[in-house]
Amino acid sequence: MESLKGIWIGYYEYGIGYELPYFGQRVKYQIEITFDDENIIGTASEEKSEFSVDSDAIIKGYIEDDLISFVKTYPVKSIINENNKVESSKGEQFVNHTGYLDRDKKTMYGLWTIEQNYLDLDYPNEMDQVEGIWLLEKQ
Repeated sequence: MESLKGIWIGYYEYGIGYELPYFGQRVKYQIEITFDDENIIGTASEEKSEFSVDSDAIIKGYIEDDLISFVKTYPVKSIINENNKVESSKGEQFVNHTGYLDRDKKTMYGLWTIEQNYLDLDYPNEMDQVEGIWLLEKQ
């Protein structure tokens, strides 16, 4: 696990559940990983853009063989408003990441999902789940 500690840089991409101009857009981000026993812990930060969340996130998860799973927890909820802008509000947002770890190529990649398990009367057409892809490379 020692070789996995440190900075990982890459991107996530908006996918199913997002309309244009978001669908297909990439946001650069990085995570810094350390370990607590066998669990991944760390922080994530994004390059500031019109498509990014204006807040850092906490990372918690695990690695089992070549499978990696972690949750990015933001201290704010974000939505895309009627003007197609990212808007933050009170609460937390959880982004689930699952994927594969390629130790030889020092990369990890997979699918991220956000499950919206609440009814938002202001945005009744929002899907119950949105998702996209992600990729990170060890620095």
